[in-house]
Amino acid sequence: MHPDAHPTVIVWGVRHLHSTAIQDDTYYGESSEVTERGLQQRSHLVQEIKKLRPDAILCSPAVRATTILKDSGIDCPLIPEPAIGEWPRATVMLGKPNSSLRVQRYLDSRIRRFGSDVSFRGEESFKVTAELMELISMRLSILGSQGRKRIVMLSHGNRMRQFLAWAMADGDPDAFIYQFKLLYRKFGIDPASIMPPMWHGPFFRDNRRGWNCDLGITRHLPFDLRDSEI
Repeated sequence: MHPDAHPTVIVWGVRHLHSTAIQDDTYYGESSEVTERGLQQRSHLVQEIKKLRPDAILCSPAVRATTILKDSGIDCPLIPEPAIGEWPRATVMLGKPNSSLRVQRYLDSRIRRFGSDVSFRGEESFKVTAELMELISMRLSILGSQGRKRIVMLSHGNRMRQFLAWAMADGDPDAFIYQFKLLYRKFGIDPASIMPPMWHGPFFRDNRRGWNCDLGITRHLPFDLRDSEI
């Protein structure tokens, strides 16, 4: 962070633990459970989160996210936040193997359709996605105004890519679409990894307020506990 920065809030995105969906190479939605590998990741991840000294934690309702906090000893408010839940796939994709040609074609089409008015049953419309990004930003701003400046957000890979893209776009819908598609193709986020901080405040060059982002991905887990993005 630039020495002249005066952030109103600092946010670290954290992806959920290794799950049965990753293990089985499929999609289970919110019902995906934590695996033994995820539990191994948890103890190390909790220690890394404590080092961040969070003032509050926003958490997806998914079990693979909430498990991180169970009996963790992290001393700050834990705030359930449905807006940072998983980006849902079409209902017909539940339980289908990611390696199948049908699923690969579907995932490609979903990214191509991002920003359009076309959505399938069970999916989230682009309008809803954009509204959720606004809601997340508002939640973070409110916490910052309450003096809770250091926020950890326990979420999901695509949802964190979307918020990062939305922040980079600075309110421009076309830029949001472009940035998300770019991040989806280029940036993998391992389970139980911590992203570099994003912070909201005046840009130090022109004093214009907005989100300041670092595109790098910081992985705090040891190599033997890391996994590849699916």
